[in-house]
Amino acid sequence: MIGYSFGARIITGAMHILDGGRVAGRGLPEQSSQRRSAMQATRAMRAVLIAAALDADWLLPGRWNGQALDQLDRVLITVNCCDPVMKWYPLMYYRGGPQALGYAGPACEEQLGQNRRKIELTRVGHQVGKTHDWDRYWTAPNLLRRLARFTFFASP
Repeated sequence: MIGYSFGARIITGAMHILDGGRVAGRGLPEQSSQRRSAMQATRAMRAVLIAAALDADWLLPGRWNGQALDQLDRVLITVNCCDPVMKWYPLMYYRGGPQALGYAGPACEEQLGQNRRKIELTRVGHQVGKTHDWDRYWTAPNLLRRLARFTFFASP
């Protein structure tokens, strides 16, 4: 799965729900979650989050999408501290909001436990520059070098 900007929220939210979590009060029936957990052992899923417009702490246990990493085998996250949209992301919360995952990377990674090993960060600021343009992200060499591994399940 590849999610760009707010698409990253969709992926992490869906994975959180598949693991039995709830997002905005919605979730799957208990039986569906149990069936999904049994299937997870046989079918690994990977995600690429490009310019991820979600709070940097949402993947931590107990947070908004805190169960998402339990459903993923691996996740690649682009980080660009030059992206103006990512820079101004905290203003969605008025003043003093959290930084975006695509701007700062995951917050408090040590709290992720075993799930920390599932995350790979790639910094693309020097390649993408001061833009939030899909075409610039999609053609960034750091992302392209890793994309095949994440989409075709080659070993890391």
